[in-house]
Amino acid sequence: MIDGFIPSWANLWAFSQAAGTIALVIIAWVQISALRRERNIQQQFHINWESLRACEKYDSDPVLADALKTLRLARNSGDLRTNVKNYTLEMITVLNFLEGIVIGIEQEFYNEDVVYDHLHPILLDHVGEFLSDPYRNVILEDQRESYDRLIRKAEEWEKRKHKPIIPPTKFKLPLEPEAKTMTRPKK
Repeated sequence: MIDGFIPSWANLWAFSQAAGTIALVIIAWVQISALRRERNIQQQFHINWESLRACEKYDSDPVLADALKTLRLARNSGDLRTNVKNYTLEMITVLNFLEGIVIGIEQEFYNEDVVYDHLHPILLDHVGEFLSDPYRNVILEDQRESYDRLIRKAEEWEKRKHKPIIPPTKFKLPLEPEAKTMTRPKK
């Protein structure tokens, strides 16, 4: 026995209570940490899903689809360049949609990587076309600071290298069979 230490039932009971309390605290900490991780996973899943839904509107929203169709027809006929003012509503509709996406990214409602994978060529194309001459002056006639964040995002994405969301896999796509060279018969 150690000097001054007399084991008694009271001491053993106090020790077992302390050990039990410590074990309960550790278990609670592990469970709370797991719940937080699960909540973060669910939150990220929700953000990714909302990002996909927002990107999908580019193809499914009837107002946007009508504006894009009108712009395509005007571009193909050459009327877009000659009568820019006739198509400002359509161009502004498209730019407002894209700016809404950029605002959602900045406020962390949307996952930028998901949006980038879906919309980066579209965003670069529309910003490059509608916010440069001859369209820029007509669209920004009264609002010189309009679309600044959209322009900044386009510049940022133009410099960005494509970074896939899904990491490369160990599986390889099947290679195309090598083309067999045809030889001419000897004469």
